[in-house]
Amino acid sequence: MATFYNQATISYGGNVVNSNTTEAELLSGLTITKTAITDSYTAGGNIVYAITLANMGGTAYTDLTVTDNLGAYTLAGGGTAIPLDYVAGTLRYYLDGVLQPTPTVTNVGNLEISGIDLAADSTATF
Repeated sequence: MATFYNQATISYGGNVVNSNTTEAELLSGLTITKTAITDSYTAGGNIVYAITLANMGGTAYTDLTVTDNLGAYTLAGGGTAIPLDYVAGTLRYYLDGVLQPTPTVTNVGNLEISGIDLAADSTATF
């Protein structure tokens, strides 16, 4: 796990005093990133994204859900625009680089990938 150090400094009357240095360890290391794999786009074309969920901690997570708003934004006159579409049946799920059966995918306003179990020190990529 990642260890970090922290120290405070106080200044008064022209004097600077440092506190003791504290050390702590990050115990939960669950992170998510989304990266465009396709480096260019044309109108009506497809963009391929990779969503990576990494558990760098010592605790397993079960029944996780990943939600992607597909670029949704609020229109000036009200309402919501969703510029991206999920193409049904195209999701691939890799756990530590090994292709897995596709988890439950729901596409109603948001793309949701649910039922994900992520062991300690493992990575899921969609």
